[in-house]
Amino acid sequence: MEQKLFTEFRALYGTSRKYPNVIRIRIRMDVPIDPDAFRAAVDLTMRRYPYFCVELRKRDGQYVFADNHRPVVIADSLRGVELNSEASNYHMIAFSRTDDVMMMDVFHGLTDGIGAYAVLETLLYYYRLARDGQTPGKAVVPPAGETATPEEWADPVIGRTDLKASGRQALSKALNLAECAGLQHDPMGTVHCVTLSEKDFMRFVKGHHGSPATMISLLFCRAVAKLYPDEKDVIRIVMCVNQRKALHAPHARHNLVGGAMLDFDETLRDLPFDRQIKAMRDMVFADTREEKVLEGVAAQRDMTRAMLAKASDRERVDFFTTAERAAKRVITATFSYAGKADFHEAEKMISEFRSWTSPPESGMCIQMSAVNGRFTIEFLQRYANPVFVKAFLKELARFGIAYEDRGTEPLELANIRLPWSG
Repeated sequence: MEQKLFTEFRALYGTSRKYPNVIRIRIRMDVPIDPDAFRAAVDLTMRRYPYFCVELRKRDGQYVFADNHRPVVIADSLRGVELNSEASNYHMIAFSRTDDVMMMDVFHGLTDGIGAYAVLETLLYYYRLARDGQTPGKAVVPPAGETATPEEWADPVIGRTDLKASGRQALSKALNLAECAGLQHDPMGTVHCVTLSEKDFMRFVKGHHGSPATMISLLFCRAVAKLYPDEKDVIRIVMCVNQRKALHAPHARHNLVGGAMLDFDETLRDLPFDRQIKAMRDMVFADTREEKVLEGVAAQRDMTRAMLAKASDRERVDFFTTAERAAKRVITATFSYAGKADFHEAEKMISEFRSWTSPPESGMCIQMSAVNGRFTIEFLQRYANPVFVKAFLKELARFGIAYEDRGTEPLELANIRLPWSG
């Protein structure tokens, strides 16, 4: 099948060698990986998701995803391979394996965290079967089903004519982390990992009538506010929102991510903790109502149309770069949580689950996952100093929340070869 691009364009024109729009998920298993079982699992998984077995082509002056029948690559190094290149057989997805670690790299325009979890759910299911010498059959059906459906690959946005942007009032300037701390830009980027017991943290969350996402967002805001008590700019977290429910497209595998704005301003700074939680919850509720989410979808659609009205690839890249600069002014950090994973029996094999993507130049991207009884929180940033992470850990300790500090490592992401860069 050949897929016309639309929602994919924002990620495509927003990617670069410096800031690749890639999701990297790295899983450490409880025992060394069987290479033959992993190869079989990847092949069966990609057969289940044919719309991810594509290469980027240009037809009649327009980019499309065309069927790619070459094998999906499994690299033998955790550096991965360049996507959309000869090294990846021109796929926009690739896997890696070494010792007890398996890894998936996928272009963020192809899917989002929800779609990536679906692929991993199927991959782990088939891997467990192959490792244990079982053969898929009628009595053994993967959780996502054996075959793809049109609802999975049909773009739920491109055909909508009823979506209207709200003309939202311009956002106020937000606190800029790098500028406030005078941090030097690190082009490589770093990731700092912290883990929490799911059982213990959920007890704390429920005791304060919160949710995992709002609680981590609030604790981070409080930590930053204590570092800069006299700062007047709002601390604004953009919490990623799954748009599928509002679009009535629960099975769509596209990149369908919007945002809820969580403003921690001077008023919230002075409130008691439980009232801060309620205020955060109210903001999430307001921005996740169907009509509000659809307004966000319409705004993204209008931006994509304006970008595509530009004549050349270079003009479109420049358009997106200008939009990103404007966003940097009004966002302190982004927060992403795809929800508690459900990898069924295979989840018991996972000893570590890491999820990375490209953070903004001067802000921070906080990624959270919940797998096999553990919350993993990743702080992705373009500066080496962990000042904000340390402040966050102090906030955890203040509330008696036990944590494990897994330390800092360089942020490595797969590059994407772009048609206009040779």
